[in-house]
Amino acid sequence: MFAFGNKDRQKHVHDLLNRISNISTPNLIPYSGECRQNQRVNRSIPVLLAAWEDGRPAAGITMNAVTKDIGEQGISFITNTQFRLEEVVVGMYVATDAREPERGNCEFLRGRVKQNFAIGGGFWQIGIEVEEILSESHTPELEQLRTSVELLAPCGV
Repeated sequence: MFAFGNKDRQKHVHDLLNRISNISTPNLIPYSGECRQNQRVNRSIPVLLAAWEDGRPAAGITMNAVTKDIGEQGISFITNTQFRLEEVVVGMYVATDAREPERGNCEFLRGRVKQNFAIGGGFWQIGIEVEEILSESHTPELEQLRTSVELLAPCGV
């Protein structure tokens, strides 16, 4: 009797987790207003979002987020703050080798916000189309963001 009850509980857990997974997989049905030109892959990476104003990053206007998915031309994020900007800088720590996550580089991208909507529970989804990769020599203000992005590294660079 005990073993049967345990299997029954496991089946209920399995069924519920499958149902949650099936309704929340971001690559199935797009949210209203979502337009994509290519496929995306699910990846959860901590990032720093900063405002892009007057042709440069505004280091004083930042927030942390987590990527939801990444495609050839865009990235979507989940955050707990509404983000009301048209252009953003995305700072992320990118490992050069998955087996050694502490070895990597800070990368900065500039993109245009294409979607920004509440997904419930006080969370927002922000989707951007990436327009260019920024370099610190091209945009010296990125140096101010580097320390914050380095803290996003899995092992804290």
